[in-house]
Amino acid sequence: MAERPASGLQALKAVLWAFFGIRRSEGQKLDLAQVKLPQLIVVALLLTALFVGGLIVLVRHITS
Repeated sequence: MAERPASGLQALKAVLWAFFGIRRSEGQKLDLAQVKLPQLIVVALLLTALFVGGLIVLVRHITS
């Protein structure tokens, strides 16, 4: 059976699971087989930027 390339949503799910640090080994192996490394890197960088930006906005709102 041929492997399907992963969608952006699958890459997003894989990165979110990694952020939380909870994932079954079967799911992790499936993600690694389907999701390409450049997809993971781009999604992880975008989510990290959103997270850091959200923290900066939150801190500025609280301290102002």
